[in-house]
Amino acid sequence: MRIAMVGKMRSGKDTVADLITLRCNCKHIAFADGITKVIQICFPEAFMQEKPREHYQFIGQQLRKLNPNVWVNYADRTIKDLGSITSIIITDCRQSNEEEYLRRNGFFIVKVVADDKVRLDRIAKAGESVTDEQFYHDTEKQVDLIEADYVIENNGTLAEMEKKVERLLEYYLCYIEPQLKYKKQLEDYEYEDK
Repeated sequence: MRIAMVGKMRSGKDTVADLITLRCNCKHIAFADGITKVIQICFPEAFMQEKPREHYQFIGQQLRKLNPNVWVNYADRTIKDLGSITSIIITDCRQSNEEEYLRRNGFFIVKVVADDKVRLDRIAKAGESVTDEQFYHDTEKQVDLIEADYVIENNGTLAEMEKKVERLLEYYLCYIEPQLKYKKQLEDYEYEDK
């Protein structure tokens, strides 16, 4: 199983990923894992309050200027280091090059959407403070450009979300995974013929 989550801040990406993991035991990876390490090493105090979104956005984008694929490459190395673990969920696709990587590597892309008002309410309930600049940051806008294979609307309750995740998994396990296995068998068969 290879699933990637796309969505804006507080849309519910991690909640969906957690619900999938409860049922399917996937390994969580994020493109931002490398950014987290940089912040932990260079700015450990940033984690003492709330999520340091400004650090994530600034460090992420500045290092992308040096190499647009810096975080894609980091995630790819992490995946390769997993070895035989094949059930993977990536929780934070936000950029077009990340989408390209995911598609090349057989990920099923799920977009989680929630109204701005709902997301702002969740931010407030979590005790976070997010500026307009952070809320409408380029990394948030890029999410709208990513095409999803499946969309989950998340303006409701956790119980409603659980039902939607069940439907997603039924769809994936009944329709998508068999197609991926068949495609892989065809590729293997064609390779053996050569």
